[in-house]
Amino acid sequence: MELKEKMCDLSEFLIDKFIECCEKVNNWTPLKKTLVRLVVQLISSIIGVFLGLLIMAYLRAK
Repeated sequence: MELKEKMCDLSEFLIDKFIECCEKVNNWTPLKKTLVRLVVQLISSIIGVFLGLLIMAYLRAK
């Protein structure tokens, strides 16, 4: 399995656990669960892009 696939699986697992914990506290509708999942995935992908750009800039500067 590639590193990217492992990271995607890990992020999916963490998002599912986060939603499960929030579900126990609140009664979430399926729509709210989907929206939270999309927002968390969007934020994590933005962070991933910035980290990738930082690593590329660091390697170029070397």
